[in-house]
Amino acid sequence: MHRRSGPSGAAVGIFTSHRDRVTTVQILAPAGVVAATFRDALGHGMHAGEPLLVVDLGEVSSLGAAALEMLVGAASWAARRGSRIIVRGAQPAVFTEFLAAGLVMMLDVRPAYQQPAIIKQQGKT
Repeated sequence: MHRRSGPSGAAVGIFTSHRDRVTTVQILAPAGVVAATFRDALGHGMHAGEPLLVVDLGEVSSLGAAALEMLVGAASWAARRGSRIIVRGAQPAVFTEFLAAGLVMMLDVRPAYQQPAIIKQQGKT
């Protein structure tokens, strides 16, 4: 795990894991992503050498233009090397940022969603 303090002094945690030739980078930044920290996380994930990098944004409240630009650059770099990046867990506000930038399809962004209550209750009597 890597930690860096953001402008507000809040710590940003970056967890990486490698499993089944997939590198997962989970960003923990409830106050928003610090651009330098995000760049470091992407760089670490991309240099792991696996064919798929999953960027988990489930704990991120906002990205901003700099982070989006970094993701586009990282995706282009990955594609040239025969690998790819997907983004998962985008909260509604973050997903809206991807939509506004026209990047949902290009970056394979998967929004966070909650299961309907009826599904959660199935099997309970």
